Amino acid sequence: MDTNKTVKLWAVHSLGDAFSAEQGNISFDWPAMGDLNALRPDREDFRRKFDAVYPDANAANRAAVAGALYRLVYEMESGDYVACLHSDTVSLGTIGGPYAFRDGTHQRPVNWARHIPQSEFSRDAMREITCSPVRLFAVKRFAGEFLSPLGVAWLEPERPARPAAVPSRTEAAPAPRSRETVTGTDAAQFVLETLRRSLTRESFRQFAAALLRAMGYTISLPPDGGLNEYEMTASRDELFPPVLVQVRAGDVRDSDVTRLQEALGPDRYGLVITLSEFSGRVGQSLRDAPRLRAVDGPELAALTLKYYSGLDERYRALIPLRMVYVPVQ
Repeated sequence: MDTNKTVKLWAVHSLGDAFSAEQGNISFDWPAMGDLNALRPDREDFRRKFDAVYPDANAANRAAVAGALYRLVYEMESGDYVACLHSDTVSLGTIGGPYAFRDGTHQRPVNWARHIPQSEFSRDAMREITCSPVRLFAVKRFAGEFLSPLGVAWLEPERPARPAAVPSRTEAAPAPRSRETVTGTDAAQFVLETLRRSLTRESFRQFAAALLRAMGYTISLPPDGGLNEYEMTASRDELFPPVLVQVRAGDVRDSDVTRLQEALGPDRYGLVITLSEFSGRVGQSLRDAPRLRAVDGPELAALTLKYYSGLDERYRALIPLRMVYVPVQ
């Protein structure tokens, strides 16, 4: 599994011209634009050229097309990932080379790897790549869901850290933290802080599934793709009913707990996993529900430490830890 914080995923909408599995490329019409290599890497140059050769296009279309062509030439890079939406399928691949103007179309070669029905992706993920009127754009929130079938772990780019405050003359500067391996509470806190800083909503869902697998569960998605009452089911074996698992990277709301309870039925159990901590009202709701089990951030960190060796390599790389043996006094 490849892990790369700088990986880029581009969504492409096909209107009949953009997708070609046989020729291995994405391509766009607008032949009057000519070879775009002749234009400077300046969005305004692309817009002015489009205005000149397609004067009858409406203003919104001019901006959208000029921007998409600019990204096709100057922002896409070889090795970037592509999710091309066409018919009822999402085709996944990687950019295989530079822009070229061939046969009156603007092209980038693509090495197609997977062709997956839209129904296999969550509604929120499909909403992100279908709701934009722009035909070529970078995928942000749910990139991990489209990259996962390619064996790629996507982590949201880290935000720049705020500069540390300069200590006053009467205040001693904090001592630098030792690079020695931490244990116990420190290790759990390190795990929790790393998960909260590094995981998006979708990548946290993937991490929760990986942790449950390390604990011995078999994971499957609900029939409709999920992201409503629960996101996945976890089964120990065929003799016991599966546990309905609800995953929330942020705060768990009382309405979330209610919807999960309604989905349980008379003989099923539910599990709520969050990176946050349960508020008083939600905590009380969970304590009052006999068939619900709740795992908050601190307990999740403890479980991660306990089952660390069984996690996928990408998560062990995300949370680098080393076992230390301490002599008994």
